[in-house]
Amino acid sequence: MVENYLFSNRRQKDLESTNEIRKKIKDLLQLNPEESKRLALDLVAREPDLAVNYKNLAVCFALLDDLQRALSTLELAKNRLSSDSFYLESAAIEIFREKQMQSELTAKAAKLICNPEIKTSQKVEIFQKHSEVFDGKVLIRQLPDLRTVASGNNVLFLELLIALNQTGNQEVVKLLLPEIPNVSQLDHLSKRRLSILYVQNDDSRKALALREELASEPQSEESHIEDLNEIQVIKFKLGYVAESIEATEYLLEKYPHTPNSLRIRAFHEYYVEDSDLTLIKNSSLKYGACLIPVERRKSESSNRSAGPVSIGFLSSNFSAHPVGWMTAGFFCEAPNYPDLANIHILSFKTDVDFVSKTIEESGNRFHKFDDFDDREALEMIKGLDLDILVDLDGFQADHNLPIILSKPAPILVKWVGGLIGSMWLPEYDYLITDSHHTPPAFESDFSEKLIRGEHSYVTYTPPPYPNARQKPPFEDNKYITFGCFNNISKLTPGCLRAWSEILNQTPKSRLFLKDSRLSDLGARERIQSILAKSGVGRDRISFEGRSVHEDHVKKIAEVDICLDPMPYSGGLSTLEAIYQGVPVITLAGRCLAHRHSTSHLNVIGHSELVTSSSDEYIGLAVDLATNTERLGLYRKTLKDDLFASPLLQHKRFTEDLLKKM
Repeated sequence: MVENYLFSNRRQKDLESTNEIRKKIKDLLQLNPEESKRLALDLVAREPDLAVNYKNLAVCFALLDDLQRALSTLELAKNRLSSDSFYLESAAIEIFREKQMQSELTAKAAKLICNPEIKTSQKVEIFQKHSEVFDGKVLIRQLPDLRTVASGNNVLFLELLIALNQTGNQEVVKLLLPEIPNVSQLDHLSKRRLSILYVQNDDSRKALALREELASEPQSEESHIEDLNEIQVIKFKLGYVAESIEATEYLLEKYPHTPNSLRIRAFHEYYVEDSDLTLIKNSSLKYGACLIPVERRKSESSNRSAGPVSIGFLSSNFSAHPVGWMTAGFFCEAPNYPDLANIHILSFKTDVDFVSKTIEESGNRFHKFDDFDDREALEMIKGLDLDILVDLDGFQADHNLPIILSKPAPILVKWVGGLIGSMWLPEYDYLITDSHHTPPAFESDFSEKLIRGEHSYVTYTPPPYPNARQKPPFEDNKYITFGCFNNISKLTPGCLRAWSEILNQTPKSRLFLKDSRLSDLGARERIQSILAKSGVGRDRISFEGRSVHEDHVKKIAEVDICLDPMPYSGGLSTLEAIYQGVPVITLAGRCLAHRHSTSHLNVIGHSELVTSSSDEYIGLAVDLATNTERLGLYRKTLKDDLFASPLLQHKRFTEDLLKKM
């Protein structure tokens, strides 16, 4: 009995000793991989029946760039310890991931998933841990075998589709989505993941149905809020703005303290006819009160000494985005005025394209905050000792309001980028606009003081693409093509009814609509249904979905007249149409978001395209459609008028704005 006790005690000490060695191996891996390898070899000799020892040794070999010995070690262990096969194969996958060997990782993972001896739960684990780094081409080569294994199993098939989606094989995903065996048998989490897959692959109606089902049987308050939030997002993306707002109000009724819903409620009100400014103001103020930023400060008086002002411009969209196209000229000119200002560009998301490169290399101080949390970013911005911070995101989805409302500079200014109207938040001091954008009679619609540009509120940097065609399409088509290239959430029922009237009064005309969301059948069907009720057949409407920006801009040249949406006006889309020589008819509303095109068209000298009522808008469109000589003239002159206008006078605009700052 004493001998048994001594043996047990000695074994416990040995176990503690080997566990300490394993910990030491892990601690030394990066500092001294050779020593880690020596210790790992010793453990394999002492405990040849433990898979973890072989894994540790293989990791050491891999770290020392001896991949062949690493894999041989795992193969040796597999032959000795057949019961630990999955563990050892998983170790090989992790080594391939560490070495960034995506092809080998994918092939090994596919082989393991297709192994009939591996449990389904283990196969799902492989997908969920590694599919984000799978090699798309290898995955497609393995697809027949993987599809056979996954067929008949809801969860496994879903994981395969997610892996294909993550590796850029969306066309394959669209083909396979209808083959999910039994959607009704999926659990809550899987249904939620499937709904995301539906949205990403242009089947938002199915996604909406799943989310509504999940919301009717909530599992927790957190998941219920997530589902209700996604319902209103999907409805908005499909263009059902009124229904989206109803969904948001229901969410706020159930959960009043959800800041994101208050932000969305304020933003989306600009998309509806007869936008309620009081509701917008109240939602904005509630959002500001509900949002608890890192550290919130009121506006301060500046005690700065004379000299150049230090200004930070903050955005997640310094790229081929409306923010980029409308600020690049300013940023390129700003370094020419060192006596006026020192410019800091504060970028919170890096999209690499020629606009982002232009802004980054413009000669200003450029700071990237992609990898920092809010508190870290706030401290870094405070360290810049800015006099003014300019917000270029507003209430958009990719906003940085917790940082902005912490006021890391004494003065806060709102400019282009989610520039829809007043922010209504007390932290904001000024807003940049122009006299066409915000006539003096509408100043009471803002809590901020207004900085009016001498001529415009922005400048425009045209893309480097040539004009797609030099003559109007009607000359070849023998009919007028109306078009719109805006976000389809702007196409309200009232807007579409007005367009129906235009089409009905010009019987041979067609309507062409292009937006990335129009890749979704549900979005197209909403528009077709509204137009059909007003007597416009489907054969007179054509749609196009997402494309690269160059193709998008060139498509504008295939229409004769662009119809600006109502009430939320186009901004960049109007400038791109003018660049292609296509006239844009707009209706000037009251809200700033309803006057973007009004500003641009006035600045380039074409106020005749700005209307003040729906009847005037319809009448102008019909008259212009019958005046082919005038259309031909616009095609020849609009681009030149744009280039001769203040919208291309970056130097003049920059000097004026910096002096006012």
